[in-house]
Amino acid sequence: MNAKDILSRRFEKATFNGYKTDDVDEFLRELSSEFAQLQKDKNELERKLEVLADKIRAVSYTHLRAH
Repeated sequence: MNAKDILSRRFEKATFNGYKTDDVDEFLRELSSEFAQLQKDKNELERKLEVLADKIRAVSYTHLRAH
């Protein structure tokens, strides 16, 4: 699931005691925005983790060659 999936989600209209369409649409917009930001944060953290893993591998390799 991604932010676009959230925005494009549609619901059937309820006959009785349903939710207001505008309220649901606003909630989906907010949810989509938050989800998109979380996805960006996750991608950035994965990139940083990969950089750190590369540094650890480099240090390990250098340490092993020294002994």
